[in-house]
Amino acid sequence: MSDASELAPIHSLGEAYLYTRVTPCPLCGGPLDSNEAWFHHDPVRRVLALEIACRLCEAPFDKSFDASGVPEEEFAMLTSGPLAPPWNLPAQVLNHTPDPSHVLDVADWLTLFTVACEEARIAGDQGLDLCPPDRVAIRRMRLVAGACLDEALKFFDEDNDLPPDSAFFSDANRNRFWERPQLFTRQYITDLRFSLMKQG
Repeated sequence: MSDASELAPIHSLGEAYLYTRVTPCPLCGGPLDSNEAWFHHDPVRRVLALEIACRLCEAPFDKSFDASGVPEEEFAMLTSGPLAPPWNLPAQVLNHTPDPSHVLDVADWLTLFTVACEEARIAGDQGLDLCPPDRVAIRRMRLVAGACLDEALKFFDEDNDLPPDSAFFSDANRNRFWERPQLFTRQYITDLRFSLMKQG
């Protein structure tokens, strides 16, 4: 296992989980099976290793991160276990620092905002069919959605309404920006955040 200094740092287990939601399989480009992800934590090296498989081709995918910035209480004395979505964790804090993510770029966070909002919508629809919706769970999903927008805004320079080129970690995400830059402005993201806050 690599030392933490050789790996990209993460700030929470929630950030690691969300990484699996937007990272494609390197072999076929299919989605990773995030719901079956497993983590192993080395508390001495402060390394978090993920084991996951592609949902389409079932090829294994392993990824390790520098976990020295993850609060110790998130591991709850565990050295391994299933990787849970952030809305299923006690706290929906994805990054307790003012620094932007090293593993998810501004476009990833905007995608994850949509993912969290969709999870909240599905939870509400299921509640209508089976029983009263779990409003606590829906609120947690919306909190994660808001946190994703907060993480996107961390990439912006103070005096610029558009993210810098360094805010994009892949050509695919950079191309998304050039195709529809209006969806990446500080004002647009701030408006989304305000709209989400009004939903409660």
